Amino acid sequence: TRYIGDWSSDVCSSDLTTVREMGSMNGLGWMLDQKKRSAENSIAAPRLLAYAYFPAVNDMLKTVHTPDEGRAWLRKLKDRGADGVKFFGAPPAIMEAALDECGKLGLRSGCHHAQMAVTRMNALTTAKWGLTSAEHYYGLPEALFEDRVVQHFPLDYEDRKSTRLNSSHRCISYAVFCL
Repeated sequence: TRYIGDWSSDVCSSDLTTVREMGSMNGLGWMLDQKKRSAENSIAAPRLLAYAYFPAVNDMLKTVHTPDEGRAWLRKLKDRGADGVKFFGAPPAIMEAALDECGKLGLRSGCHHAQMAVTRMNALTTAKWGLTSAEHYYGLPEALFEDRVVQHFPLDYEDRKSTRLNSSHRCISYAVFCL
């Protein structure tokens, strides 16, 4: 098992004072244990913030099926000691209710606006609903458009990260300089 203490000397020597673990991909229980050990100074680590992965990504991949189920899941998450939640998108009604509940509970939120979800909600939409952090750049260029929902991709487009980043650069340049 790899503990945060295994790499924290590099983090601490870089003057980082806080790390957000977006998604707690080793499991929330593991992350909360590391957070507690960091606070007790039993491991050398910065202040840790544990964010859990929200279990509704889109209309097909989800274990939360209604806004009320999302709210209940978030209340349990808060009771476990999480600091926030990471979204990749969700059906809009669930996402809006979840962000509202995060605000009520004092949970921070971050979203990697998945490319398959930005047609229904971009960074501006989710910020209006209460999102506290848009992750990476996903959902940001789309929020700048007035004449379309997603960026134009060339006919020979291949979904590789380098191609996506180049397309987004052109998209942001268009949105910023041509408005």
